[in-house]
Amino acid sequence: VRDPALISVTRADGRMVAADLGARDQVRKIALLKVDATNLTVPQWAQEGDVRVGQWAIALGWGLGGTEPSMSVGIISAKNRMHRNAIQTDAKLSPINFGGPLCDIQGRVVGITVPMAQRPGELAGVEMYDSGVGFAVPKHRLDAIVGELKTGRSFHRGWLGIAMNPRVTDAVVILNIADPSPSRESGMQIGDKIVKADGSPVKHFGQLMQALYMIPAGETVEIEV
Repeated sequence: VRDPALISVTRADGRMVAADLGARDQVRKIALLKVDATNLTVPQWAQEGDVRVGQWAIALGWGLGGTEPSMSVGIISAKNRMHRNAIQTDAKLSPINFGGPLCDIQGRVVGITVPMAQRPGELAGVEMYDSGVGFAVPKHRLDAIVGELKTGRSFHRGWLGIAMNPRVTDAVVILNIADPSPSRESGMQIGDKIVKADGSPVKHFGQLMQALYMIPAGETVEIEV
């Protein structure tokens, strides 16, 4: 989330190596680092079909420093959350363990814990601390994301470029349109009412945000007006 001048990775034997930032996914909060090191231990991933709602989940992290990782325990409470990008868990997640693995009781990695939330920046997800709602990106989503990050492409949040009429509370009516913007290029007009976004019905601004905020810039979305 931050933009540090120096990134270092500490190996299990205590040695530290410098890391280069390959690219970042600002939407799903994933960063790809490259280190010049050999003989690294690669953890085993749980098979997607083996992950079940209700199973035990263990979140590990190193946000407090020291010689031992922090640990919190809970269950897998839902799958395919956050626009099908995340597993949900009630294991306590916070900056202490973001970026660490969410594991099953066999030690296999279920996902990478992330501060996935609507707000951008360093405080993303702060409204969910201590709420029993946390998210981890599973392997099948990471495989797709990392494939793009390896090319040097970073993901950024998308936008429509509209302002809605605040006096209308039971619909999304366009009050103004930025120029240039995706909305302007698509032919939207002031006064149009958005009734569906990415296949989901839209009756107010919250539903529009829910349908779109996990979709990165550059992807095509169908909007019905």
